[in-house]
Amino acid sequence: MEITKSSIVRYDEKKQILFVEIDNETYKAKVVENSTNIISLYIFNFKKTFTINTNRNKFIPAKPTNPSIKELRSPICGRVIKIHKKENDSVKTNEQLVTIESMKMENEILATSNSSIKTISVKEGDLVQQNQILIIFK
Repeated sequence: MEITKSSIVRYDEKKQILFVEIDNETYKAKVVENSTNIISLYIFNFKKTFTINTNRNKFIPAKPTNPSIKELRSPICGRVIKIHKKENDSVKTNEQLVTIESMKMENEILATSNSSIKTISVKEGDLVQQNQILIIFK
């Protein structure tokens, strides 16, 4: 498999789970090894571990989102199976907001900062597309 473009969409350091975009497709991965020169990722979609030599290939995080944009977008396409909050609720960083099932896997979408919810744009059972707005914050 030859990769032409990759970036990290979101990383949960506590759980060592990340969402990585490879050639415009988003995948969920688990960090298996993270040393000075090597990063090994188990990518769930492929059921396979990939090793990246960081001396040759740079694996850089996506640019931070604009803080003035107060919305949560879906990193993947799938079905909303659980909405953990309701409108006007306060949320804290890394708190679960939405669970999306994609390819028979449950993917937890977490808050990236402290805020409160203005509008929830989806409901449980909805099919969502990648980059679709899920929640708008105040």
